[in-house]
Amino acid sequence: MKRETLQKKEILRKRKEIERVKRKGKRMEDELFIVHYFPGKREVCFGVRGKIPEATERNFLKRRLREVYRRNKELFPAHLSYFLGAKRKALILPFSIFRERLLDLVQRCQ
Repeated sequence: MKRETLQKKEILRKRKEIERVKRKGKRMEDELFIVHYFPGKREVCFGVRGKIPEATERNFLKRRLREVYRRNKELFPAHLSYFLGAKRKALILPFSIFRERLLDLVQRCQ
């Protein structure tokens, strides 16, 4: 059985690295998600805009982003680093549609 855990080495934590992905990388966006990607080892950062006033809603979206990544790592190209963000409209989606829409956007990043 494969391990689906999210390891610390897979997460972008340093502000400098996150800014590199966001500023120098390319960006894909739709009405629900924002994906920044940049060549490098497969690392990821999760974020939600501060325009969502409730912390519980922001945290809910970040948990969903992490879960989609954690369960579908193999669908994220290994040669890219990512910043995954969700917009407020994604709050009302069932998880299956949330997952499908995010993975569709990520697949277009290749």
